[in-house]
Amino acid sequence: MAMVQIAPATVRLQNGGLFESPGFGRHPERVIDSWELIMVRSGCLVMHEDAQEFRVPAGGVLILRQGLRHGGLEDYQADLSFYWLHFDFEAGSALRELPQCSQLARPARAELLCRLILQDQAEGGIRRPATDLLLQTVLLETLESASTVPHSAPDALAERAARYLQQHYQAPLSTVDVAANCHVNPDYLGRVYRQRYGCGIIAALHRLRLDAAARELATGRGAIAEIGHGVGFQDVAHFRRLFRRHFGCSPSAYRAEHCRLHVNSR
Repeated sequence: MAMVQIAPATVRLQNGGLFESPGFGRHPERVIDSWELIMVRSGCLVMHEDAQEFRVPAGGVLILRQGLRHGGLEDYQADLSFYWLHFDFEAGSALRELPQCSQLARPARAELLCRLILQDQAEGGIRRPATDLLLQTVLLETLESASTVPHSAPDALAERAARYLQQHYQAPLSTVDVAANCHVNPDYLGRVYRQRYGCGIIAALHRLRLDAAARELATGRGAIAEIGHGVGFQDVAHFRRLFRRHFGCSPSAYRAEHCRLHVNSR
């Protein structure tokens, strides 16, 4: 059988990790000899690169360029958490034209890719070319998000509802609650949301809660029932069923697999 040839990635991963705020301190001032991608999971990161300032909220990506001085402008927020990936480009790569700071259209997808990259690293080193292709996919997600065309009024309404869900997913919520905040009819909002995102509001709410639960499980801290309640699920059995359906494994199995990833707090 002939060997299958796969086109190589145009980026090369050096290393990466998951930063979780200790509640004090700030990003150090430094110049590094690689590029760095920072994807914020929660909180807000405030940094500069040379004279340019950036405020990166949850779901945002910041690309720090090789050879330029960068550092924090504010102390770490208590809830700040972000993935960081150091990498190099091949000469002439079109990905060098990435926007420096952008908001991801599909942050949960990009976060999953980051977790897979760190899992590769935790399992005995960075495996090329597969790991590099994962990184390239993260960068393409960033590029596609920045290239999105201006949205129509219904799209803007759906995005407003999505932001409300992201900010309040831990609270008891229904489609009626979200529609009331947006001052529209619940049925209309449900149709607009599904057209924009391909799923209903409750499905999106569950996804946000499950992704938040996965982040907590990966830290290795807290009882599973407490984590379920903390992200907004009142019924722990329901939380376990949805988690298995979404991730393909139980919360305890997910924790055992992912708490091995590299996590740093400085």
